[in-house]
Amino acid sequence: MLLNKSSRSTRSTSLFRLSLLVLGFALAVPGGALAATGLATTSPTVNATAPAGDFSINLYRKGDFVSQATPYWCIGASMQMMLNMVGVTEGDSRDDQERNMLAARSRWRSSRDSGQGQDTDLAGGALRGAGSSGWARGLVELGDRYYGQRAVDGYGAAVRVAAEALRGTDRPVGLIVWRGAHAWVMSGFTATADPLVDPDYRITGVYVQDPWYPRVSSIWGPGQDPNSWISISALKKDFLPRRGGQRHAEQAGKYVLVLPFDPPRPAVRDRRMI
Repeated sequence: MLLNKSSRSTRSTSLFRLSLLVLGFALAVPGGALAATGLATTSPTVNATAPAGDFSINLYRKGDFVSQATPYWCIGASMQMMLNMVGVTEGDSRDDQERNMLAARSRWRSSRDSGQGQDTDLAGGALRGAGSSGWARGLVELGDRYYGQRAVDGYGAAVRVAAEALRGTDRPVGLIVWRGAHAWVMSGFTATADPLVDPDYRITGVYVQDPWYPRVSSIWGPGQDPNSWISISALKKDFLPRRGGQRHAEQAGKYVLVLPFDPPRPAVRDRRMI
């Protein structure tokens, strides 16, 4: 069974592309932002072919992919891809990503404006990274109303939570990968059965959009090609439990997701009480 959204018409704007691979570059962002400093694990790009048959869903459409405009804006680019997939926007520019970053960092800006923040959030005048809570909050602020972050115990449970949220809402999921250093968008998955029909389904792989592409990290290797399918065993090399930190101690050792959820239903009045 295959579910796939129809392709949209060709856009007048072109996707942001970097002309050169940045060899030997490691993403480094200070506390509170996503950072890859001090991680030694490497992971090759996986461009396997999704298995035929069974169940498959992918929300990605040609033109949805966005490469991050700076080494720090993986969340801004991921937010843009998610907003594109659900039809809120059709953007791919640096300005779009900057708007997303500002929305994701709104709480930090408020702290700085009140004299409590620090200038370490700026790099050469550019915004540094954001966190998973800001990612979810920013999506809500920009028009995708029902998103929240969740930290899950266990790899298998986290993948199932992500798949069921995507399948139940037809909206993409955010993944915090590289032990808290980076962001991917999960746009779909393959499974042995439809999670809405068979509770005994098994996830066999996921479709991911990696805004790091076409960069190369000296720690994690090259970014995934747009709309890559990754087997569930290969995903485990990148989707790892988060390392703790001063701002994220409660997420240490857990798998962090930015999840869509169904809007609350209005209360139904009991006619017998009228």
